[in-house]
Amino acid sequence: MNILNKPTATYEQCETWLRKKTDCQLAHQCLPILWKAAASNGIDPVVLIAQAMTETGFFKFGGVIDASY
Repeated sequence: MNILNKPTATYEQCETWLRKKTDCQLAHQCLPILWKAAASNGIDPVVLIAQAMTETGFFKFGGVIDASY
């Protein structure tokens, strides 16, 4: 998978995937921000969103870093 790429899914597909994975409001509120930031910088938004959800446990955190970071 190439990180520097056009979106490999639609926004609606990402939204549906996220809805199935979590009910965390912060994750859902960040979705359009992440999508726009990635797309405007030539990054596949799907990769960015998947990475953000992996790194934060779908914005539930739980590791040594909390949501304030």
